[in-house]
Amino acid sequence: MENRSALIVDAELGIADGYAERATATEMLARLPKTRRRRTVAGDKGYDTKGFVAGVRDLGFTPHVAPNTRHSAIDGRTTRHRGHEISQRIRKRVEEPFGWVKTIGGGRQLR
Repeated sequence: MENRSALIVDAELGIADGYAERATATEMLARLPKTRRRRTVAGDKGYDTKGFVAGVRDLGFTPHVAPNTRHSAIDGRTTRHRGHEISQRIRKRVEEPFGWVKTIGGGRQLR
């Protein structure tokens, strides 16, 4: 989801194996065109792994993921900025279109 306009930019289905969300997210980010602007990607605690954070940084993105309480791959370089706080608040808006599809759009059971 693009944070400024809350539009879904890309979506993909994958097999739920515990790693699919992070792998698919990295693939989707790699498909985006290169730009000189600073780019960030927000995510919940499930995305706070060393592999995902390193992969996202290698692609030129700043990972704004929610830090795990025990062992976090995100350090103070990222979390001290106000942009990280804003990304964490806005990232929850990605659930709204899926809620619309389930309640109004007739997509209660997607297979």
